[in-house]
Amino acid sequence: DSSTNVVVGGTDLGVGVSVASNTQLGLNVAYFLNESWNVELLAATPFKHDITLNTVGALGSAKHLPPSVTVNYFLLPGNGKVQPYVGAGLNWTVFFSEEFTGANSAAGFANLELDDSFGFTVQAGVDVPLSETLHLNGSVRYIDIQTDATFTLNGTPGAVTVDIDPEDVVPGALAAGSRLQLGHVDVVVGDDVECPHQRAWLVAHGEGQRRSPAGTSMKQPENP
Repeated sequence: DSSTNVVVGGTDLGVGVSVASNTQLGLNVAYFLNESWNVELLAATPFKHDITLNTVGALGSAKHLPPSVTVNYFLLPGNGKVQPYVGAGLNWTVFFSEEFTGANSAAGFANLELDDSFGFTVQAGVDVPLSETLHLNGSVRYIDIQTDATFTLNGTPGAVTVDIDPEDVVPGALAAGSRLQLGHVDVVVGDDVECPHQRAWLVAHGEGQRRSPAGTSMKQPENP
């Protein structure tokens, strides 16, 4: 992360802020349009980040949610061995529960607010099938997050702009799947910035038949 210098009442204080990393539960759901393209939604439980005033100490904290929509392209459709893919999309990050520490509130800091962020996200990865129902996946994702923070210090307005730009790295995760009739759905369980996470995938790809909840096969009705 990086930031501009903090400005209070038009005066540059000469120091910026830092945002600490945090780990939470993540969820990815993807729908395959065909063998080459899918649309993926990234969601997560709320992240909480501690904010530090550089060279000074703890300043406050804030929470955020980073939902993202990505369109992914698989480079080798129909290849049963390796499925590399790249993707790009949009991110909307919502900040809430912004607050100063008790000591800073007592010193006159108040009214902390972080603007929502709209930016792009890109990712690249690869799926390697180990069997019909088990895959090995690795991927890396970059999200562009920038927010303008405003506050008051003893009634005087202040502001700072922060670039967070997290990278979500998945160096190697097993993905379990079963074949269904409707499209392709990926369910991912993971965590946050620069932390590897495990994945559990539900994979569905049309094969002309559907599995019942008990695991038995049900034939598709023939067209009249």
